[in-house]
Amino acid sequence: MFEKALEKLEQCIKRNDLNYSAVREVALKEIAYAERGLCADEIHQRVNEKVQKKVSYNTVYRVLRLFEECGIVITIQSNAKKTHYFLADVKTKLYLFDVKNHQVSAIKAPDVADSLLKELDLNSTHNFIVIHKN
Repeated sequence: MFEKALEKLEQCIKRNDLNYSAVREVALKEIAYAERGLCADEIHQRVNEKVQKKVSYNTVYRVLRLFEECGIVITIQSNAKKTHYFLADVKTKLYLFDVKNHQVSAIKAPDVADSLLKELDLNSTHNFIVIHKN
């Protein structure tokens, strides 16, 4: 999954005439290998632990916006107004938002998600479902 996302990022970088950046790659790896959706603060912290120079929040937000514009990530916003980032995976359309812990997790059950989307007459590949857990 990470390899596909990295390839998509490289295409996007070429298309937008940008330079390669270790920050982009590290941020993408962190999102790809996370057990749950990460917010910008968590991504910022993890990137700063892994790259040699200090990375600002603005840089992280620009990277995340690029990922979103290129279709590499999808975002889910919590009730606490935090945005969580996931790799854009057409197989994953179902997410669980734990209100108590403010965490978002992908549920790998494409058949369940597809049947829910069909039942709701939302069968486009761009739709996804977020279930809120109290």
